[in-house]
Amino acid sequence: VSSNATCKIHQGITMPSSILSATTHDGYYTMDRMEGIYNRLTMVVGTTINMNGRTAGYVYATIPVGDGLMPYITGMLKIFLVAVIITLLVSAIAVYMYVYGLTKPLHEMTELTRSYARGDFSKRIDIDDNTEIGELAQCFNSMAQSLDELEDSRSSFVANVSHELKTPM
Repeated sequence: VSSNATCKIHQGITMPSSILSATTHDGYYTMDRMEGIYNRLTMVVGTTINMNGRTAGYVYATIPVGDGLMPYITGMLKIFLVAVIITLLVSAIAVYMYVYGLTKPLHEMTELTRSYARGDFSKRIDIDDNTEIGELAQCFNSMAQSLDELEDSRSSFVANVSHELKTPM
């Protein structure tokens, strides 16, 4: 802006005297539309150009508010999204491992139940745990031991009865 308040680059723009006066005294710092010069909110910094003790002109640096903030907002959003995705993945893996550890004895009991249904009572659950699941596994092993003993007794009884029936009196 020249000393007569007209812009040499932007033809047809005349700087209001209030802005020139503020620039001359303290420099100009604002975030507004500069009394209608800009259509949208703009950050403006202005200073005077002095030559030989006289004001030769004015320099203003401007940037629309949205243009200046969008790269920062976009960068922060990307960082936030990456942090959220990493947190969710780590949390999902931790939860999976925890739940797997809790349900593993139950899956083993399910498999052993199928084995017991087929008549094989020799397998046991190997758990060194003091939780409710560990107690359940101990009870399950105790039940399997009792069933194994009962099956041995039954087999022995059937064998003895069969032998006695075959032997003449």
